[in-house]
Amino acid sequence: MYKQIYYALKEKSSKINKDFMWGGIYDSIIKTKFCGDGPYFKIKVREAEKGEKSDYWGWKDFERKNYSMIYPSRVQAEICFPYGYKVEEEKGKGKLINLVIEELEEVKAE
Repeated sequence: MYKQIYYALKEKSSKINKDFMWGGIYDSIIKTKFCGDGPYFKIKVREAEKGEKSDYWGWKDFERKNYSMIYPSRVQAEICFPYGYKVEEEKGKGKLINLVIEELEEVKAE
């Protein structure tokens, strides 16, 4: 089972028909706090099901059993790999996948 609970900033979106976007998505509220002043939320991250589309993309790490490098566009996730993500996929390290973000609750970061 892959880790599903993460933390994120709820940020104003520049995309058409989107009120907000999730940013600073990490498995630790401390890491998320380095990305901005909040508001902070606990979120659930899961893989998009067949036929389901989401703006969010990230790396499914086969070794660490978690999702990382989660961004609100495929291009943003792809640029995390200097030689391209396909090189890492071919090595069996993980896979670039479409992810769905579900808001769970606002979190007060102290």
